[in-house]
Amino acid sequence: MKKFVILLFACSFITACGESSQSVDESAVAVKTITGTIEFRERIGLTRSSKLEIQLLDISIADVPARIVASKIIDNPGQAPFKFTIEYDPALIVEQNTYSVSARIHDSGQLILISDATNPVLTRDAPSTVNVEMVRVSSVTPIETEAQ
Repeated sequence: MKKFVILLFACSFITACGESSQSVDESAVAVKTITGTIEFRERIGLTRSSKLEIQLLDISIADVPARIVASKIIDNPGQAPFKFTIEYDPALIVEQNTYSVSARIHDSGQLILISDATNPVLTRDAPSTVNVEMVRVSSVTPIETEAQ
């Protein structure tokens, strides 16, 4: 009887260990990706200090800031077009919601390029591959007024 209890305990322990390693494997597989390219028409050479930021956004609710689902920053991305892959957790995706990929390039802390269009992905028959076009951010200089 004592051997049976020990054997039963050992089998339970081995089964429990097997289940925990299986759940770890499932969580590793749970990550999905969005791929694509980012380009811009302006003839701008990026410096080594530039940073490309790519975001997967939930844009479902109007008049509120988009919720960031996933993001990636690439230091010194080189020259356009840029190929990218961004990983996201599919558990965060709601089929009824609308998602978009946005991109921006900063250089020395200053925003110089941004995507200004919606680039739908994942839901509502949208693909998981996207081509993002960026435009140059215009410099706005303050208007000085004379003291009256």
